[in-house]
Amino acid sequence: MSTNSRPVRRRRNVIHTDDIDDDLHKLNHSTRQPTLEEEEEYEESDYYEDTGSRNNGPDPSDDEFGTFRPPEFDSGEDESYTDDSDARDEFYDHLRAANNLRPRAKGKENDPEVLMNLEMADTAFVHEDYDEAVKYYSEVVRIDPKHVRSYRILGDIAKSRGKLNDCCTYWFLAAVNSEWDGQLWSMVADLSASLGHTTQAIKAYGKAIGLRTEDRSRLMLERSLLYKKTRQFGRALDGFRKLCSLDPTNREYIKELASIYVQDRRENDAINLYMDIFDKNIHKGGKTNEPFPEFRWEDLNILAELYITKRAWKPALRVILLASRFLQNRLDEYWWDNHANDAEFEEEKRKEVLAEINADPSFYDREVFLPIDIRYKLGQVRLELDQKDEAMKHFHVLLDEDNEEEIADLLLEAGKCLEMHGYFSDALIFLTRAVLYERTSDIDTVILLANCYFEVGDYAEARDAYEAVLNATPDDMTIKLSLAEALYRLSDIKQAEELLAEVAASRKKLTQESIGAKELKEVDITEEREETGVSIFLETRPVKLTKKPTEDEKIAAEEASKRKVLETFRRMQRLQDDITKGEPIAINAWMQSASRLIEMFMSVPNFFPRDKNRTFKGIVSYRRKKPMEIDERIARVYNLFEGMSIMDNNSRSFLTSEKEFRGLDYDSWFMIFIQYVLLEARFKNDLEYATSLIEVAGAVSVFVQDKNKSAIIRLVKLSFGIATGDYLAMVMTYVRYFLTGNQFSPFIYKLFLCCFASGTDAWEAFSNYNHQKFFLRQLKAYDSVCSGKKITGMATISADIKGLKFKNEHCELLYIYSNLLGGNRNFISPLVYLSRVYLGYDQDPMVCLTLGLAHVHRSMQRLSANRHMQLLQGISYVMQYRELRLVNSTIYEEQEVEFNIGKLFHMIGLVSEAVVHYNKVLEYHDQLINDPDYDMSVEAAYNLALIYNLNGNSALARELTEKYLTI
Repeated sequence: MSTNSRPVRRRRNVIHTDDIDDDLHKLNHSTRQPTLEEEEEYEESDYYEDTGSRNNGPDPSDDEFGTFRPPEFDSGEDESYTDDSDARDEFYDHLRAANNLRPRAKGKENDPEVLMNLEMADTAFVHEDYDEAVKYYSEVVRIDPKHVRSYRILGDIAKSRGKLNDCCTYWFLAAVNSEWDGQLWSMVADLSASLGHTTQAIKAYGKAIGLRTEDRSRLMLERSLLYKKTRQFGRALDGFRKLCSLDPTNREYIKELASIYVQDRRENDAINLYMDIFDKNIHKGGKTNEPFPEFRWEDLNILAELYITKRAWKPALRVILLASRFLQNRLDEYWWDNHANDAEFEEEKRKEVLAEINADPSFYDREVFLPIDIRYKLGQVRLELDQKDEAMKHFHVLLDEDNEEEIADLLLEAGKCLEMHGYFSDALIFLTRAVLYERTSDIDTVILLANCYFEVGDYAEARDAYEAVLNATPDDMTIKLSLAEALYRLSDIKQAEELLAEVAASRKKLTQESIGAKELKEVDITEEREETGVSIFLETRPVKLTKKPTEDEKIAAEEASKRKVLETFRRMQRLQDDITKGEPIAINAWMQSASRLIEMFMSVPNFFPRDKNRTFKGIVSYRRKKPMEIDERIARVYNLFEGMSIMDNNSRSFLTSEKEFRGLDYDSWFMIFIQYVLLEARFKNDLEYATSLIEVAGAVSVFVQDKNKSAIIRLVKLSFGIATGDYLAMVMTYVRYFLTGNQFSPFIYKLFLCCFASGTDAWEAFSNYNHQKFFLRQLKAYDSVCSGKKITGMATISADIKGLKFKNEHCELLYIYSNLLGGNRNFISPLVYLSRVYLGYDQDPMVCLTLGLAHVHRSMQRLSANRHMQLLQGISYVMQYRELRLVNSTIYEEQEVEFNIGKLFHMIGLVSEAVVHYNKVLEYHDQLINDPDYDMSVEAAYNLALIYNLNGNSALARELTEKYLTI
């Protein structure tokens, strides 16, 4: 049904949104061919469709109109209005006809009802009766939805009443129905932009650009700025490139273009933009006569900042020096390239150099002044190139400025640079001045100041600064640790302990809380619109997603992490002497700092590969060659956390240093791990956590691929096994590793004996049959090496024995094997092996004791031909043990000898002699009361009590029990 045939019964004194939508749809989506003018009108928007860019979103040139709901109106003031579009519309109609296109759909201007309502509306409008005017103009647009003048006047009335959103809506409808009115589209665009209807404004600017010529540049500028605001960088870049081509000397266009390049992470393009301008200024435009902007100090400042952002220090230095000479008309002073300093900018030194080269007198009067921003950047670049003296010359110029507050930000940046490079006393000069001004006295500045005070040893100032920061951020654990250390240095132990306790409690709470993986949430880009702030278009808001950082951002973040790691490590090193002394506060503070570094280290997946045998070659980072699909990205994240490295067409890898991570070499990281684990076990008595952490260290590829580090990790695990009494699992596993890896090593055989020092569990593990078989095979292997013959059942010789000379007997190996046999109550074989040991080591007290006990036990089995002689022989060896053991002895050796001899006499039934020696053992009790681990008084008292009870002296037995055996 056509518009003209709609039933009258549907006509009410409101605007039907369905009618407007239908008419707008017919107007903008008809199947007719467009006219030349229409094609020209859409030229701008079509151009941006073809160029394409990242994050452009939907093309705002698409005609997707929303639903219009005009509000109620109040009375207001009148605005003059002149409609001069009739002649233009008639002209375009003639063009349509000339191109054989269907003529534009006519409105209902001649409809009697329209004319009547229009007359009444105009009358009311002239008499400023806006309520009546709105009523009749609304009736006009209800009957004729394409009546432009009514929409215009309705918009004017709404504007006069301050209802700008309604005004914008009416004007937009007027512009849609009067497509060729560029001025109206421009008004709609400006008003939409001011109201925040960005998509609608972009659409309107596109229409206006195609229709207007007098302020085309302004319209293109406004639209490009909106593209930039909505992060549609491709379209924004195209717009500013066009503007630059129209006005190549406009500096604002160039700044905006560079700004978009930087936001779009295309710093190289921004650098090339300014370098091209610089090149044209040097060569005066080159072969072409095209206009170009003048290169100024502000351009050099931007260019230097871009190079610094890229961390391209040497190119930045070359550009600053060359551009400064150009701006000072000194390009002919080429000799400065041979100087490694900046003497050309110092009056006195400059004159000295000019005198040395016999320069023309005209050179002496040239201007060498540098703007303060350029001076700072030159100092920063020099500092990054490890040229501190030159950097400080430039930085000190900042201190001579009259209006210090204006350059407070430069003072702060200079302090940051110096602090980052470890020049703390120099950094304090600038930071103490920067903190005086409000805009540079934030928390970060105070933290920097506190760190510098601490590093130079001014702990009182550091304490005050840390306390000020802690008042602002009371939950910052890092600041609490730093403050605790400062208080410790000031001998305020109590408050330091309280802070450390708070940090420990906070860390425990964080550990217990379940921190799940963050789920990606879809961003709702269409919000509910209020009726008073509605736009014709659904506004496409910038989607704030977490973007993958650029390489430069990664480098900057890595440098920041490196600085924090080095700062923390320096703090830990300062505590090392106090840790050696066993100071609890120092140990606690060190462990708190170390735990943060360990957590950081453990968060790097490359340290935990699936294949531990793969040689560690550094941490692999990835640079994307092309965008990845979401499934690929998710898969890559999972693979990284599983230790898998991706090498596909989407990326190319590069390696960080193989010798260090975030400023610390891997030896230092390993030391942190091991010391933290040992302190956790020794001072915190948390063997379970220490064991789990050493297991983590054992999974780090860069550690386990180093034989020394791997051995230390296993040695720590072995010590934890001994401490926990896990002899059958941990102790036997790791001691076997050292035995097999260090074949025939006397030290390792002694270590083996130490691992099973005392206790029933230790004895059971020591006398395990597997140990007997292992050491027998090792003994055969050693005999094979000495004799030069292969022996059946010998172990494989894995040790490098080339060029080594071996003794006929391996004392430690024979000693261990004989003790293993003795543990199974077999004393014939131990006597054979111990006799072999005695031949070469008859002055070893333990060999004598073991050999003597073997003879005594053998005689007690009554299996020898003359057991009495064998008993005497055994006692003679024990007496020799006594003689050798008491040479240069201490109370420990003296008590040991008395106990062993007393035990020997007790075992063979000579209890009278045993009582004498047991009582001598008890005489050492008072001297060893502070060292109960090595005091044998308890064992001696127990044996004495048994003897007294068996002989009827229960009173003396009770006395011994109460004195030595009662807790």
